[in-house]
Amino acid sequence: MAAVEQSGRPVVQVVDSLRTGGTERMAVDLSNLLADRGWQVHLVATREGGPLLDDVGPGVVLHQLARRSRWDLDGLRRFRRLLADLQPVAVHTHGWSSLQFASAALVGRRRVPPIVHHDHGAARYRRRPRLFKLVAWPFVRAHLAVSRSLLDPPLVTRRPAFAEVVVNGIPLDRIAPKVEWDRSDPARLVCVGNLRQQKDPLGTIRAIEILRDRGHQVTLDVIGATPEPELEAACREAAARLGPDVIRFLGRQPDVGQRLRDYDLGVIGSRTESGPIALIEYLAAGLPFVATAVGEVVAELPPDLARWTVPPSDPVGLADRIGEALALGEAERMALSERAREVAGGLSMDRVGDVVEGVYERLAAADRRAR
Repeated sequence: MAAVEQSGRPVVQVVDSLRTGGTERMAVDLSNLLADRGWQVHLVATREGGPLLDDVGPGVVLHQLARRSRWDLDGLRRFRRLLADLQPVAVHTHGWSSLQFASAALVGRRRVPPIVHHDHGAARYRRRPRLFKLVAWPFVRAHLAVSRSLLDPPLVTRRPAFAEVVVNGIPLDRIAPKVEWDRSDPARLVCVGNLRQQKDPLGTIRAIEILRDRGHQVTLDVIGATPEPELEAACREAAARLGPDVIRFLGRQPDVGQRLRDYDLGVIGSRTESGPIALIEYLAAGLPFVATAVGEVVAELPPDLARWTVPPSDPVGLADRIGEALALGEAERMALSERAREVAGGLSMDRVGDVVEGVYERLAAADRRAR
């Protein structure tokens, strides 16, 4: 990406870290897009860097505060100085921890930029602890949620805040389309997602076991970080019972978008999701998929693709639907792939950028009227 002149209106994106995850990926991709569109983008990682550091474009100014605690005073001071220097159109926080940090930094300031809170979490506002609800109250002017469920009930804020549903999106040019349709033997399945309880990887492994007990020759590659050691150990133990190389844990892979075309089927077995971004990646690759019916991306699917979803926490149902997908003929798989890529066109990062820019413009107009 060519360097972008930092001459546009400033906006600050705030995220805890640049580890691999849906929240962090959205913060980086959105920052890159806004910089390409002429905004002066400052991306603040309040805690640490991570693998996504390499994906931050040259048009984005990166700040790593390296805070060691929730109320790290040095980090708060540095963030306050940055806001004083920039006078940004908005402070765009990704996730509740980032909102908490940014709100603390704004306390006592005479001129306070509006906070746009981008809610990526699976927990609704009513289930948030009282302290988290309090940090939303003073400064949030816009609540962007990746799922409609996150807006119920709406945030309680000091000044009226407006809400928007912003379904996740990805840069579609990051994904290589599937072009070969000879099915592998055994069939190669992939599950993209960090190994977390909400992803229910043990349920997915159980579905693979059921398929193999039924005579299906399938393997599964699990791509994603492993942040929960006990869950990882349980998954590896369950996978080992199926034999060597049936299920492989590949960890984080930087080139997921180029790898997907080599598989026969994408799988998502999550109990809860706000996205999931992995499903958009499957669609963009034209990769046939089976997913649990959770998250806003699934809610956006047309009926002909929604038929490839199943209720969560049902390994037998997941195995049944995977078996149906593997039974499709070549012409059916090609038609499904073409349809998936068509639907992915409506889940691009450009669409996310359009919504976000509209929010910024709305806030800027309100600020001008208030002066």
